[in-house]
Amino acid sequence: MNNTAQRRSSPGIVFFALGLVSLIDDGTANAGLVLAVAGELGLPPTAARAVILRLRNDGQVTSQRIGRSARYTVGSAVAVAQRRWTEHFREGSPPWDGTFAGLLYDFPERDRPRRDRLRRAARIAGYGLLRPGLLISPDDRWHQLAQAFGTDEQAGRILRVGLTLASSNACSIARDLWELDRLAERYREIARTTSRMLANPSGRAGGENSSPIARLYQATQPIYDAVAQDPALPHELLPADWPAHQLGAALARANATLGPSAVEQLHTLKANS
Repeated sequence: MNNTAQRRSSPGIVFFALGLVSLIDDGTANAGLVLAVAGELGLPPTAARAVILRLRNDGQVTSQRIGRSARYTVGSAVAVAQRRWTEHFREGSPPWDGTFAGLLYDFPERDRPRRDRLRRAARIAGYGLLRPGLLISPDDRWHQLAQAFGTDEQAGRILRVGLTLASSNACSIARDLWELDRLAERYREIARTTSRMLANPSGRAGGENSSPIARLYQATQPIYDAVAQDPALPHELLPADWPAHQLGAALARANATLGPSAVEQLHTLKANS
């Protein structure tokens, strides 16, 4: 993995490792095992620790020390987003009342880092930037942000608003704001690529035999990366041919096909750690 690719994929590697390790732990992830999984995917321990530190500072990962070891979990906003994506891809969104929930924000330049953190957290929550200083979502997701940014609301730096548009305008704005055409094509291409990969589940990556953990990562991480951009819109705002079900089916098949051997390898790593 070259340096550019590694920097681009490092957070994805860490989140994948956290999710995989938490399957055999108690819902948290042993730090040493997370680093071992990251190493299987080409991310050295020093680089993995640096990524985890950045994610911790951003509130996307939390840690606690139990005895002599540290344990990691995803932050609350990420956990809520993951549940929302799971429910959305399995069940779809509830009916929409036609009103966007908005966050109107104004931070002085000296608070630019906090403004940037708000934008990143809001993106994870599914908000889109309609105008400079105005984020919107099809429903109120402030509860995902309130713990970190409630003081800004109290100080008037963030105002919660409602926005109602004509239905035709709403669909057009949603299509452009969340780049739904581009996202739909990405979904279809990932689903096709995953199907080809699963037709040869013991295949090669980069000219070398891949480990079970690496094969699971290669098959599922593009799906997770794409889903992380999905705002979980109600069907009233989605194109008629929205292909989310193709991506959900590809993920389920990848986990069923490759997951057991990856978990077996994980147990081996744990026994040897």
